[in-house]
Amino acid sequence: MIQAINGAGFKNGQSNIIILVGDAGNHLNDRDNLSSSSVIKALSEKNINLISKIGGVILLITGILILTNQLQALGYYLLNIFPFLQNFG
Repeated sequence: MIQAINGAGFKNGQSNIIILVGDAGNHLNDRDNLSSSSVIKALSEKNINLISKIGGVILLITGILILTNQLQALGYYLLNIFPFLQNFG
C-alpha cells in the first residue's frame, strides 16, 4: 500500500480517497520492515480517507436487500422506528 500511496500522485492539501478492495498483508519475512503504523502514517500525511470493509459490507447487504425485494420493507420499518427520517427526503 505504501508503494501505491507514494506512486499515486496525491497532492497535499486536497481530500484524497483510496478504496481498498483486498489486501494480502505483509509477508512473514518482510524485507522493508513495514508495519501497520507506517501505512497509517503514509495515509495521514497525504490526507487520504480509506474506504474498506465497512463500505463493502454495506454494499453487499444493500445488494441482497434489492435482490430479495426487501429494501422497501426495511425503509418502511426504519421510518416507523425513526419518524424524523421522513424530513430527509
